[in-house]
Amino acid sequence: MSLIHAERNRLEAVMREEVSGQRRILALLREQESAVIARGPERLVEITTSLEEELSSAASRRLRREPIVRALAKLFGVAVSALTLGSLCQRLGADAAKLQSLREELRDVTARVVRQNRRVAALVGLHRRVNQEVLELVLADEDSNPLRQTGALVDAEV
Repeated sequence: MSLIHAERNRLEAVMREEVSGQRRILALLREQESAVIARGPERLVEITTSLEEELSSAASRRLRREPIVRALAKLFGVAVSALTLGSLCQRLGADAAKLQSLREELRDVTARVVRQNRRVAALVGLHRRVNQEVLELVLADEDSNPLRQTGALVDAEV
């Protein structure tokens, strides 16, 4: 087996791990959203800790991927910065079928992670603003608070 094929196989293995890691992150973000909605602080802390661990393992996967990419760049005679998964797939031609599939799968799951992360961030921001408004209403001086004077009811349920 040529060095290029050996490095391609190593890269495919790291990419499979990366796809699986992104799927775990997506699942954790969905659980985080549910915990925020359910107002479960204990579960939220647990999920956040799991997310931190998963993000740390993503960094270690990146560190394992970098020497493989450097080796492939050297074998192809190109700068590391010029070697993307797409360009690597082009260079490998028919030998890149698995790598191309993993690339597409990674792009898809990463896009879903980004969307889910935005949802969670928006939800957390909404909760923060509602909590801030409730606190301001509770702590406001009675004379300066028109809601307290009229007896208005605030529905803080999200």
